[in-house]
Amino acid sequence: MDFCVSAALAMQLAFVNMSPHLHFLAPQVEVYNECKKTELVSKMSRGIKTNNLYWEQPPDILICSSSNIKTDRVRKATRYWSNLGYSFGIVQRASPSNFRCVNGDPLTNQIIVDIPSQQFSFGEHLGTTRTWWRTDTGQIIKAKIEILGGWENTERILEHELGHAIGWKDNTITGHIMNRSWSHGGMSSRGMRNKR
Repeated sequence: MDFCVSAALAMQLAFVNMSPHLHFLAPQVEVYNECKKTELVSKMSRGIKTNNLYWEQPPDILICSSSNIKTDRVRKATRYWSNLGYSFGIVQRASPSNFRCVNGDPLTNQIIVDIPSQQFSFGEHLGTTRTWWRTDTGQIIKAKIEILGGWENTERILEHELGHAIGWKDNTITGHIMNRSWSHGGMSSRGMRNKR
């Protein structure tokens, strides 16, 4: 079971002529979905790519009630990234009727952690992260993490997905937290320190 990277989708925030393009005043918003495909990885993806994305303010994390992930597990994963200079806001569990969890759309400056949605490719990966950011500034707007049932509290999975939520891409470095394959990953954070 692996992580993967899907192609990025260019989007803006309001429908125009029922096209897949959306408009949000002046800046464009892009969304990318991190997940795992089983094709061969090119040598270009082996290294650590610079993270040009950032959160304007520390994002709050909302754990949907349908997820079995524990609040303490989320706090442990945020500490991993905090030790590298990243900040997070409040971590809280949502009520069963929380609108953001029901419709799957995070608020601005929020990361939602939930169970897989219909778009999740079961059998291909353990977790997936969708991140929205402004193309003119690189500012991350919101993110949604989905983790396969039974794997929610497994070591490194949430740390890896939080890495995507703060803007990092997959790599193929053995023992690295952002390795696209869970079985080849590890806790190495080489090259991941926040430089902002």
